[in-house]
Amino acid sequence: MSTRGMWLAAVWGVSGLAAPPLAGQTTITGTAAGLVLNVRTRSDAGTALGFGGTVRFRRLELQVRYAEGTLQPSDRQSVGRDLVEGAVALRFAATPWLSMQLGPHARHYDSPLGPERWVTWELGGRAEVAIAGTQVRGHAMLWRGMGLEVNVPPGSGSARGGEVGLTIDPGARPFWFALAYGIDQAQVRDAARRETVETLTFSAGLWRRLDLRALRSPVLRPPLLAQLRHGGADLVRDLPLLPERRDHRLRLLGMELERARLRDGLIE
Repeated sequence: MSTRGMWLAAVWGVSGLAAPPLAGQTTITGTAAGLVLNVRTRSDAGTALGFGGTVRFRRLELQVRYAEGTLQPSDRQSVGRDLVEGAVALRFAATPWLSMQLGPHARHYDSPLGPERWVTWELGGRAEVAIAGTQVRGHAMLWRGMGLEVNVPPGSGSARGGEVGLTIDPGARPFWFALAYGIDQAQVRDAARRETVETLTFSAGLWRRLDLRALRSPVLRPPLLAQLRHGGADLVRDLPLLPERRDHRLRLLGMELERARLRDGLIE
């Protein structure tokens, strides 16, 4: 399987693991967005297109991102290289304005000289501030690599970086826009190899909130649960017949209302 396929499978797989609800949950907030990235390194630059998404429950949020594009050399003479980038982060909101996150971030360069991969585990903090009410927010993030793995030349090293951005959320409408600038530096240990990447990212997406209480089956509403606790084995045995009994009661109620209407008509 190609690196592109592996990243797509990993991103969608992790997204799927976050979807199933747990007992006691109330609201899940999800976002999906299209991304346009302007990526610039010391030797080349280019544009990448991708997608991103988040799933949040209470203080935990899972964030995924994927993008791919082509970088052209600055000297216009060397051969360009393809870029595939992906990231997964688990974020914990310690306060309404401060959160911590941890997750892998990988870049894959494909050139005539062979594939080149940079994989970093990032641990960082993110602060948000309201600029114009709740509709315009700014954020700043700093992170440090817990580990860096490079395949050309093989080795490990250190990495660090940061990001500042602005998000516009109309509030009443289910879409939002964001612009962010990020920079990261990575250096391979015991090798004169350093990589600096600047990224300008424009995002446009949708958000949606799902109240899990609305998904509960009416058969399992609290009054019926109380009946199950006190009804014994007979009520549990007859549980599949409850919908039919409910419809029967509705038919009887309709007949009684019709009789009352006819009786009132005769009296008049």
